[in-house]
Amino acid sequence: MTGMLRFALALGAVALMVIGMACGGAETPSRTPIVTPGATASATLGATPSATPSVTPEFTPSSPSAGRLPKVTLGELFARPDSYIGREIFLEGFYFHGWESNLMSERMEASGLAEGHLWPQSQMIWLEGSTPTEVFDRLHQQEMMGPLERYGKVRVEGIFERGDRYGHLGGFDAQIVISEMEVLPWSPPSAAQ
Repeated sequence: MTGMLRFALALGAVALMVIGMACGGAETPSRTPIVTPGATASATLGATPSATPSVTPEFTPSSPSAGRLPKVTLGELFARPDSYIGREIFLEGFYFHGWESNLMSERMEASGLAEGHLWPQSQMIWLEGSTPTEVFDRLHQQEMMGPLERYGKVRVEGIFERGDRYGHLGGFDAQIVISEMEVLPWSPPSAAQ
């Protein structure tokens, strides 16, 4: 009975966090990932977990998109969203994939739910589409109650959309439809590793 009670309390705590993110206004958008069963390795979240994230090359100005797409911060995106609607952009931030969450945020901070557990903070945007397996396998991992959460610093390219409700339960008012994603070098705070 005690195990069941702990599970129910953990489920309630996570539900409250998700509801808080969804109701937080313009600074906190959210959404559930679309997972295509049987999709190719470059377009599915169904990757086999790896124990240790790999070191990845840094995004450099010589990368194909660096010269042709505007690099935008989440702050700039939310300050002037109408300037970017329908445009392909690239931005860097912190990817988080977990229970009913597939998003990018400005930073990752301690959630307070468990020692070392990190949670996306500050401005957030929903990411629509599948994360390539080679990216998904390189992300850091943590487990709260399931599914296994993945997070890390990433560069995302995609089309910015606004004007509808996006994400889990329509909790976000904007999203980026992913065309490319790359993991960037970053180490979580030492307490979270």
